Amino acid sequence: MRTLLTALSLSAILLSVGIEAGATQPMAHPAATRSTIGLKQYMSKFGSMLAGLEIIQLKEKKPDWAAIDISVKELSETLAEMQKADKDNAYKEFTDVLAAGMVELKDKAAKRDKTFFRSLDKIRESCFKCHAAHRPGDYLIPEKGDDKLSKETGK
Repeated sequence: MRTLLTALSLSAILLSVGIEAGATQPMAHPAATRSTIGLKQYMSKFGSMLAGLEIIQLKEKKPDWAAIDISVKELSETLAEMQKADKDNAYKEFTDVLAAGMVELKDKAAKRDKTFFRSLDKIRESCFKCHAAHRPGDYLIPEKGDDKLSKETGK
């Protein structure tokens, strides 16, 4: 039942993001290029998958590893598509950081490591750093020493 609810939640998030993305024009900002516009669909999906994992983190007493495995696989595939779409290598520096974070995230998911969500926080920080650099009016820049969302203990 928990897995079904998680799957339905993730589906609803993806559907709502898809509807929203189709209903609006890409926002123009100084760094907008064809590469950026092509990346937006993958960035949006990546963000939705992160949100789904955040829901699991916040709502489940124990991690639903089956749902996490599916999400991590889709995150990895979406990141690969994002990297392919960045034909100008305008975001290579940022997607390389995400790729390194995904290696750690996949490893922790495979080992069923309790610190999985700490690794997820690192990926989320990577997203915010990129958004802060390219869309500073929309995002706060994370400051060093700020508490993260994850409060789990152990390694």
